[in-house]
Formats: sequence, structure tokens, C-alpha cells
Amino acid sequence: FNFSALNKNDGTRNKIHSRFSNGKLVQFDYDAFHIKLLAKILDYKFTKHPYEEIAEELNLNIPYDEVKSRVFQNIYGTITDQFLHHPFFQRVQAMIDELYSEYQEHGYIESYFYHKRFRDIEDPTPNKVFNYFLQSLETEYNVRKIKTFLPLLESTGAVFCMYLYDAFVFDIPTESEELIGTLKRAFETDEMTTKCSVGTNFGDIQEIK
Repeated sequence: FNFSALNKNDGTRNKIHSRFSNGKLVQFDYDAFHIKLLAKILDYKFTKHPYEEIAEELNLNIPYDEVKSRVFQNIYGTITDQFLHHPFFQRVQAMIDELYSEYQEHGYIESYFYHKRFRDIEDPTPNKVFNYFLQSLETEYNVRKIKTFLPLLESTGAVFCMYLYDAFVFDIPTESEELIGTLKRAFETDEMTTKCSVGTNFGDIQEIK
């Protein structure tokens, strides 16, 4: 069930609440997940927050959310000449070209972690083949992450409620609230960072620092 698809303004989200007396719903969201994950496998080191570095390098004098949107457009669509001036996107383009070449030569590409083969992609293009790879990369990374934190929940009473793309929701009883810090540390490996939001119901969760 996708909690995140619920209306934010009509009180629907308030109906999703902790099953525990005084319990907390806790959501972890990765920050700049896709771009950091790509940087990890491409061995690219950003000197600061990815969106900040990209905006400075490309002289994008636009708001943060618009920078984020432009980055997504260039990762999931065609990388523009402007963005190809940044070395990170040069590496991404090289990967796109390499994956498409592999698909044309062998008739399939393999996912990064579990080597699942993707064949018979309908009307394949370089970017479509890359999207298969990128979305499987995200999913497989998170499957591996889930395997690391599920043992942390044992004997705590906490429940893992939802996973969707870059967000994870937990229901945590009062007596196990120290688990929040433990989970945050578990998520923040591989130079990843997360936003942690907590509330008694899904409608009132607020970010904590």
C-alpha cells in the first residue's frame, strides 16, 4: 500500500497511525538517491552536495527544486550539451553508450548487483536500456539495504511498513525509540544521507535533525 500517494491536505494521511500506544511512525528518505548511487558505481566524488556542485559548475541560477528537476530530466532522458560540460554527466553518458552497445552485441544487459538479465526490451534506445539498468540498480541496492536492517528490528516490536523508491516507513513502539538512531546509521552508508521524519500518524510526521 503506497502511503505516499495519499492526499496530503484532506486528513486521509492522519488515518494511518502507529499501532502502538504512544508509538511513532518514522520515515527515512534518501537525499539525492539516484545521483549518489550512480556516483558510487562510477567512482565519481562530488566536492559538495551534488545539486549544489552541478548548479555552480553549470552556472544554473535557479532554485534548488528546479536544479533537482533538471538533473532528473538529464538522467532519465537525453543528457543535454549543457549538462555534458559536467564530468559526472560525461561518465553517465559513457555508461549509457556502453550499456547500449552491450545490448546490441549480446541481446541483453545485466543488473549491477544480482546480474539479472534484461532481454527483449521493446523499441530499445540508449536511454531506455539505461533506464532498465538504473531502476534495477536502485531496487537491488535497497533489497540489500533491507537485508541489513531487518535483523535490527528483531525483539524490538518495531514493524517495517513500507518501501517505495527512496523512502522507508517504520512503526516503532515508545520503548524502542533508540532504534531510530540505529536505523539512521544503517541507512547512511556509502556516503548516503537521509531525511528522518517522525510523528504519531502519517499526516503529522515532521523532519527531525
